[in-house]
Amino acid sequence: MTIWSLALFVHVLSAMGLFGAIVLEGAALARHRLSPAANPGDAIEARLAGRLGGISMLAIVASGGYLMAHVWGWRTAWLDVALLTIVATVAIGIVTARMPGEEIRLASFALRSALFAGIVFLMTVKPGLAQALVVVTTAAAVGLAAGVRVYRVAVATQA
Repeated sequence: MTIWSLALFVHVLSAMGLFGAIVLEGAALARHRLSPAANPGDAIEARLAGRLGGISMLAIVASGGYLMAHVWGWRTAWLDVALLTIVATVAIGIVTARMPGEEIRLASFALRSALFAGIVFLMTVKPGLAQALVVVTTAAAVGLAAGVRVYRVAVATQA
């Protein structure tokens, strides 16, 4: 076993952990939408999703940084786009987590999920700069469209 293979394992395992956190967050949001009354399970799932997501994101960045430095280099187009997308996705999550109203969190969830799927596409296909930008732009557009749709439905059901 090499350090590279261990870093790759940690990277893939952390990506799985991040998607697990996304599933937990989605489950908590869906359960809360179905039964808006205070439910301790929602809070526990939300905290667990936040912790798992945070730990996974740190491990993704650490292992990905190693892989970038020792395998791909710091001037690889798809990596640069993926890294910027990670930063944007984390920022969106931090900002919207503090906003009132579940509608915003639902829209944020849709956008962040689409962006993370776009990042996985970049990691597996490893396209050039133009294609990487198209992938992330498309993921953002899909996520925004889904987020707007979810937001409108959530607002309409409250009225």
